[in-house]
Amino acid sequence: MSKSLRPNRGTRAVTRIQNPQGNRENYLRLDKNERTVPLPNEIIRTANQSLTNDALCVYPETSQLIETIAHFHSVDPSKILLTAGSDAAIKSCFETFMEWGEELVTLTPTFAMVDVYAKLFGAQNNKISYNGDLELDYNALLGSISNRTRLIVIANPNSPTGTTIRQARLLELAKRALEVNSFLVIDEAYYPFSTETAIDLLEDFDNIAIARSFSKAMGLATVRGGYLIGSEKAIEYIGRWRPMYEINGFAVAYGMALFKHWDQVEKYAMEVREAREWFATKLRSLGYQVFPSDANFLLVRFPTELIDAAVLYFRKNKILINKGGGTPPLLDTLRFTVGTKPQMLKCFKAFQKFIDSLLKK
Repeated sequence: MSKSLRPNRGTRAVTRIQNPQGNRENYLRLDKNERTVPLPNEIIRTANQSLTNDALCVYPETSQLIETIAHFHSVDPSKILLTAGSDAAIKSCFETFMEWGEELVTLTPTFAMVDVYAKLFGAQNNKISYNGDLELDYNALLGSISNRTRLIVIANPNSPTGTTIRQARLLELAKRALEVNSFLVIDEAYYPFSTETAIDLLEDFDNIAIARSFSKAMGLATVRGGYLIGSEKAIEYIGRWRPMYEINGFAVAYGMALFKHWDQVEKYAMEVREAREWFATKLRSLGYQVFPSDANFLLVRFPTELIDAAVLYFRKNKILINKGGGTPPLLDTLRFTVGTKPQMLKCFKAFQKFIDSLLKK
């Protein structure tokens, strides 16, 4: 280590790798939980109308998007904070509510950035684990929230498990968090692939923020947009950490276009939900265990020693899939992003051919 560089202890605690490089064009991309079909032309036209030459020269105006999102959720604009994706929203909550060495409660496995932020902020990370059947010990989760807990981060649906904590239990978590003066962050990046939402809890609790993303059902992964919804006071506190300009002009333009055409978001989410159930049924018909999922991906139990071969086989056939995860209980799983039914039919046929090739050896 260079003696001239003195990163802080949080930075020293973290190891990060560069995002994987490689050309993903001309593949059926079922590896990163992105939208799998192009956005409708009417949305592109709507967004591009505001991206004039003059607009590119000035800092983005965000007030109209904030008002649009607030109207969409029937809340005051003071309860909305724009963020560069839901990961930036979660980071802002760490910045606002975590002190070095204090306790965080979260799930494992979960969204990888939660663990990164926990280390950067020196949190005592109290992780509640899923078992081998991806079942969560909810009582352990509820019981883990104590007077030492400063922050609770729950991805719902959770990634990479696809599981959901239902509304009644979220209400219990919110009450418990309030009792111990803890702040609860609920990451709903996969809404509306799951129609479960904690939005209604915001009426009764000021210690909750809900994160939403433009990257999943809205299909805007490249623009890095998202937002937090919370009480006016919580958003005011969290907003003290925001950059001078929270999101870029492209995120504003395309975010506005998507909210104007929200029916297209719902239509795509419905297609994915239908294809998810169809694909799960087809894989189960072959004798494979497919875990229930409320997100736009499915986990399939698969022999660990064949997982790398499966990923390579699909790539050779112009389909990108991924391993379920690098830690238990996902070591013996494949993960398939779910797109439309025709796309999943193509994927299923490739899966059948791969299995047939194994049987011939």
